[in-house]
Amino acid sequence: MTPRAGGRFINTTIQNIIKRPIYVGILTAGETQSDVIPELQIISRDVFDRAQEIATERASDYAERRIPMNTKGNALLSGNVFCGHCEARLTLTTNGKKYLRKDGEVTVTSRTRYVCYNKTRHPENCDGQTGYTTSKLDGVVEKIVESIFSKIKEQPGDQIIVAQFEERIAGIKLNLEQAKAALNSELQVLSMLEGELLKVIQGTSALKPEMLNKKHDEAERAVADK
Repeated sequence: MTPRAGGRFINTTIQNIIKRPIYVGILTAGETQSDVIPELQIISRDVFDRAQEIATERASDYAERRIPMNTKGNALLSGNVFCGHCEARLTLTTNGKKYLRKDGEVTVTSRTRYVCYNKTRHPENCDGQTGYTTSKLDGVVEKIVESIFSKIKEQPGDQIIVAQFEERIAGIKLNLEQAKAALNSELQVLSMLEGELLKVIQGTSALKPEMLNKKHDEAERAVADK
């Protein structure tokens, strides 16, 4: 598919196409949308919704990305790596260097780098270096990942299962301790209110009976919920 005038689509045009609900059979007029019209539907709603999720996660300011910003090129960390000095996102840049061979032929070697946005646009906000060669930075990450997988591979399967089980048990115990602490706190409040009820009967409490009854009922419900 190409534009009517030929050539190639620009990025903004593709973004607008992806966001149009007409492809799932929904007509729009301003803020008003129709129900799904099967005769107009080209793709399923699941495909459309997934496209919106990918577009959102690839936005430059999206913090919880689970997919790469793009799948082209050789940069392993494109869109997912940040400056360790100012925490700005590192952007990908490519430039070329010309070499004159002995036979007179000119060759161009491309160089790809991760560049700190702040360092290039707002140098006063970053005290780190400007760029990082992709092959070096990607290589460091690859070695770390390989080391992690190597350690996992060396561990017997039963040990991994036991470790996961122990981690879950530790989480359950922590939740139980927190629940016990919350219950004890509510029991203390209930005990205090019951003591105040005795003062009401004796006529020595400063609280009104209606308010005290309300608080007592709330405390009983809180204990029951625990």
